[in-house]
Amino acid sequence: MDSLKDQVEVVSAALRATGVSKDDLCTTDKAKYLAAQELLSGFKPAVIESDGGIERVVAGTSNVRHAWNGSTHRMKVEVPGVEFIYPSEGLNLWADNLAVPVGAPNLDNAKIFINWMMDPKAAGKQSNFSGYDNGIKGSDEFMDEALKSDPAVVVPADKVGLLSSTPNCGEDARALYTEVFTSWQDSQ
Repeated sequence: MDSLKDQVEVVSAALRATGVSKDDLCTTDKAKYLAAQELLSGFKPAVIESDGGIERVVAGTSNVRHAWNGSTHRMKVEVPGVEFIYPSEGLNLWADNLAVPVGAPNLDNAKIFINWMMDPKAAGKQSNFSGYDNGIKGSDEFMDEALKSDPAVVVPADKVGLLSSTPNCGEDARALYTEVFTSWQDSQ
């Protein structure tokens, strides 16, 4: 089994799997984190980190993977039997974003680039390249049919209720996430 090397994704998935609701993913109840840590420890040492995970699935050396949906689409292109599973406990909704750092030396060029990326045609082509959907209206007209019809990329209506925003926890909860994740990573 491969896993994402992402603290929030791993720990929130373990919390959900041990019965923590989507509304309580920023809990500071240490008992809930201990249960998540115990669940994760049951996967050792069979879990391989995320680096090279797509390649391992394509090569057939890994058949279960905790993966981003776009990664799953790219695997499916090479191995048609790959399937993205929506866990009944739910999963995090996330999005990549474009931003310009304060003090950027080429602000006008950054704005031109972002505007270009937000053009429906450019956004559709970017989705075709990356295997990820985007939030630009009208871009689906420029997306490959295989991408638009992949339930890993475009969430089916009956799965939308499983999604909740990636938790933005306070300092105490983040410290507990770090403790669980670090312990799990150190024991791999």
